[in-house]
Amino acid sequence: MNAGAGSPARRAKSRPVRDVAWMGGAAVVAGLAGLVIMVVSAQTLDPVANAEFMVFWSLLFWIIGALSGIQVETVRTVRRAALDRADVDRLAAANPHHRPGVKVVPWGVGFGLVLASAVTALAWLFDRPAFAGSGALSALALIIGSSLFAGQAAFAGAAGGKGRWRWAAVMGGGEGVVRLVAFAIVLMAIDGQRFIAFKLAAAAGGLICLAALLPAPGARLARRARGELPAAGYLAKTGQAVAAGAASSSLINGFAALMSLTMDNQTVRGAAGLMFAVTMVRAPFLVALNAFMPMIVARLIDAGPRAGRLVALGAAGLALAAGLGAGVVGLVGPWLLSYFNVAYQLSALVLAVLTVGAACLAAVALSGSWALARGQHGAYLAGWLTALGVAAAVLAAPLSATVAVCVALIAGPLAGTAVHLTLIALRRPAR
Repeated sequence: MNAGAGSPARRAKSRPVRDVAWMGGAAVVAGLAGLVIMVVSAQTLDPVANAEFMVFWSLLFWIIGALSGIQVETVRTVRRAALDRADVDRLAAANPHHRPGVKVVPWGVGFGLVLASAVTALAWLFDRPAFAGSGALSALALIIGSSLFAGQAAFAGAAGGKGRWRWAAVMGGGEGVVRLVAFAIVLMAIDGQRFIAFKLAAAAGGLICLAALLPAPGARLARRARGELPAAGYLAKTGQAVAAGAASSSLINGFAALMSLTMDNQTVRGAAGLMFAVTMVRAPFLVALNAFMPMIVARLIDAGPRAGRLVALGAAGLALAAGLGAGVVGLVGPWLLSYFNVAYQLSALVLAVLTVGAACLAAVALSGSWALARGQHGAYLAGWLTALGVAAAVLAAPLSATVAVCVALIAGPLAGTAVHLTLIALRRPAR
């Protein structure tokens, strides 16, 4: 008998399509919200103030990017626990002292709270431009915003690991919506200096984590989710994922903050147009990839030995997108950049190279997802640390800001991708 339209078989077959649609929609919403905020800050603040705001924004999202490792590892461990359920049940039956996998949400939240506070304290010492205006309020915004995101990451990871991608999408897209609403309130309520208010609004997106408290089936399932390992194992692997997330986020979300750490303050304050251009041309590649990364990891786990073929197809798609994107951005980019702010002037060649750099970053994120799906957390971390080290060395070199940024965004990610692929080829899949 053929499965009918409403049969379980047909519903199961269509579920992955709906999951991708939800995650894709969340990526588009979050990406558009972030781009609108960048445009608003570029048109509302003077170039120096906007450069300082983008350094703060970059630092906030560098911490958030690091904490996204909580979500990625939580997806992996919850999905792995589900695949190995029979083995876990046999161990528990044979050994009454067997320790079950940890409940991932509370441990993930606690890990994130500690890390967010520690990183903000370190940033206070080494990245002063991020705290321009009011150091105390800037630090408070960083701690609150990143700590709230830790809760969001743990919950969304648990939901994704259980296959509840709709809840993960709500968290991801809802964060951007809440942040955009906060910026709209600032624009309507404050007529004058909005610099500090923008910082507080940027941190408000994490309030979406309160959705985890809703009495819905998906939310309850995510709150109860367990991973494959006890607390010590979960924290160790989460620490590796967060460390790699910190390295990757330095090149993706925290690039302006990395520029602030490696270049002199005068150069940074004069690079608002370059920072803005980097953010704009990378958005189509990186917003979607960041949103889909937990789903990519889960898909590569399920694919098993066929994962390499999927990664190769993804790399081919990125190469095609890089070529087409560089051509389009080279044609319309200079005009569009000056439209947002007449003080921002970059050539078509520079914008095209930045687009290729964005594709290179997406490539190292894809190869890192493959390493993580295989359980090779060390390879994942090594690749991203290599990418960060190479990029930071280039930024610190005696080059113009434009040349340094263009070279760093290509050389660093390509070096990291090479390390990922080499270590994957040399090692068997680990658990």
